[in-house]
Amino acid sequence: MYTRRNSDRQNKKEPLLKRKDVILIADCLILALMSMFVRKMDAPPRTDSGMQVVVYVGEKETARYPLNGEITAKLTGREGGTNDLEIREGKADVVSASCPDKICVRQNPISEIGETIVCLPNQVIVTIDKKPARYKGGKCDGSDLCCGHCRGLCLRENNHCQ
Repeated sequence: MYTRRNSDRQNKKEPLLKRKDVILIADCLILALMSMFVRKMDAPPRTDSGMQVVVYVGEKETARYPLNGEITAKLTGREGGTNDLEIREGKADVVSASCPDKICVRQNPISEIGETIVCLPNQVIVTIDKKPARYKGGKCDGSDLCCGHCRGLCLRENNHCQ
């Protein structure tokens, strides 16, 4: 009767990943790629005219800009610090800031509802939101696509300053 020794097992090299392991990993990767593709297909278009860039200083909303515009704005924070906001090609980005750490500048541009850029030293929050336009007597109530420079006086048809 012949029995294998432990040394025989140790000398035989077995592959690190077996065939079934490779198939399982490939299936997981394919499933992950498919789910990312489906999510992108279901996402709303980035240049939807109802999407807005909303700016808060502290807890107070200070400005709203259309996401589908080409806008550069200087945002003034609580203690007088500044952030430069640039909206281009359906994305909003803080391109420069007076804060010491510049974390807000290093954050990626935002383009989806709910995404946020935060500057803690200047207490500035930039986020994407979607709200319907509401008018009272030909003036916007701050919830539509005002550019911020018109102080709430917008034309009803195209949301440009009067």
